[in-house]
Amino acid sequence: MSAPGLALLFTPGVTVSHWERAGFLDREVRYYRALARRVGVVTFVSEGRADDGLRARLSPIELLDGARPLPRPVARAVAGRAAARRARIVKTNQLANVAGALAAKAAGAHLVARGGYVGSEPWRHRSRFGPHRSRETVTELLLTHAAERVIVTTDEAASYLRERYNLARERVHVVPNFAEIDRFDLPSDPEDGLVTMVGRLTTEKDVGLAVDALTGLRGVRLRVVGDGPLRADIADRARSRGVLLELIGVVPHERLPELLARTEIYLITSRYEGHPKALIEAMASGVPCVGTSAPGIRSVIEHERTGLLASSPTSGAIREAIARLRADPLLRQRLGRAAREHVRQYALDRVVALECDVYREAGWLVD
Repeated sequence: MSAPGLALLFTPGVTVSHWERAGFLDREVRYYRALARRVGVVTFVSEGRADDGLRARLSPIELLDGARPLPRPVARAVAGRAAARRARIVKTNQLANVAGALAAKAAGAHLVARGGYVGSEPWRHRSRFGPHRSRETVTELLLTHAAERVIVTTDEAASYLRERYNLARERVHVVPNFAEIDRFDLPSDPEDGLVTMVGRLTTEKDVGLAVDALTGLRGVRLRVVGDGPLRADIADRARSRGVLLELIGVVPHERLPELLARTEIYLITSRYEGHPKALIEAMASGVPCVGTSAPGIRSVIEHERTGLLASSPTSGAIREAIARLRADPLLRQRLGRAAREHVRQYALDRVVALECDVYREAGWLVD
């Protein structure tokens, strides 16, 4: 198999150090190490500077970084051109970094626009139109039409992009997020009443709705793994409602299997998601899950078979679903087993193979 090499353009403003502080650097590195065995050398193209210790953790992934004394769009274009000299395939990590992507394409690279989520979708905004959606629409239009292939994580997102930007079906491919199934397959020893959430404490994750949902439920406590700007507000909200809340902040990804193994119910109340990695990992752990029927979440949870979707995005409907699971251990066991089996389709090796199939179909990767 020929090895074209692949360069990953980070989202503007996001660096390897950001990934490290968010706790998921090692997880992403494991994916790209596996991909490198198929496509050849992988290079991360990131702004900012990484120290030698962080570089060592990436090995054998190479790192192209550095703050250049240039306007940011120019610096990103310079980095994109440098990426094209290192690899025949240049991929955006999200539907962003237009300057770097277009420069890489102009330098002769095969451009892949990859989005874990699609920023212009109307449900991400308070109205159908507005400055944020307009900016993201322009970015997506430029990237999806410049790219030879577009990769998204769900069928929902693929259909949306094809229709919105008039893209040919064969140019848009679905490659879901992955879960390290074996890593999360630990013996289950749930703590009675422990409800866990994993994610940033931001408006879109709506942890405040989870606090409201647990209000009045006896014997239940909420553990949140993650941090963010709403931490103090959520803590105050829990105190005012008498909800037992444990905010443990960001933890290394290696700790998540152990934390999930001790969870009775996993809860996700996001207003929207792409293809939620934390939810997939909770399901891989065999934890029964409750979620809102929001985009991204409903792509993963099949109601009554692999989890429960609240009948409406309200605290009352979520409380009802949690109370139902709490009262029925056999239902918890059935949903947990089905969830673990369902997410085997997202195993690392299978997802890497799906991405390689995109490059093989395009003629860039040859057996």
